[in-house]
Amino acid sequence: MVAYGSFLRDFQRDDEALGWWNKATAVDPNCAAAFNDIAELYGSTGRAAEALRLHQKAYELAPTEPVYRFNWANTCILYRKDAQKVYGWDTDEIFRRSLEQMRKARDLAPENFEFARGYAESFFLMKNPDWQQMYAAWQYCLGQPLQAADLQLVYGHLARVSMHLKRFDEARSWLAKMDAPDVQTVRTTLERNLLELGGSAKSPPYP
Repeated sequence: MVAYGSFLRDFQRDDEALGWWNKATAVDPNCAAAFNDIAELYGSTGRAAEALRLHQKAYELAPTEPVYRFNWANTCILYRKDAQKVYGWDTDEIFRRSLEQMRKARDLAPENFEFARGYAESFFLMKNPDWQQMYAAWQYCLGQPLQAADLQLVYGHLARVSMHLKRFDEARSWLAKMDAPDVQTVRTTLERNLLELGGSAKSPPYP
């Protein structure tokens, strides 16, 4: 039933898909996959508050399934006003709890770059992010089996975070690793930012 609902959703037959997922939860009230799929549909159709409750239900039913935790956290961050209404949390608390669940999802699937990247990138959405934690999150990505393009992306973010930490020599060392032709425009922009922040163009390489 869950699989057939997903098949229908692929063809934009959302009402029919929802019907099959509801049948699945009626047959098995502990069917986390069905609750997750309903939540994803609700989140994409303006029913974020209901989506949050169902995503939460999914990860509570299947606590070792990382995608359910990640989906709940991502929905919290994307629909912060709805999360405030559902849980009564302020923005800082929403980010704190969401990042906690994203980190748990990442740790449950240590070779899944999308979880690790999503966790690290979410810090950028905060008004006053913890740059040290963000740096650690991007460092974690280096230990994953990365495609060449993903590795270049990680180098760029490590350079950016190093600048915020005023570790300019280290920032230059990460920029030096950005050697792929398609990232040179980004690298040039970051190098310009580094100079504006006070990082000398002649800084020695970071050991």
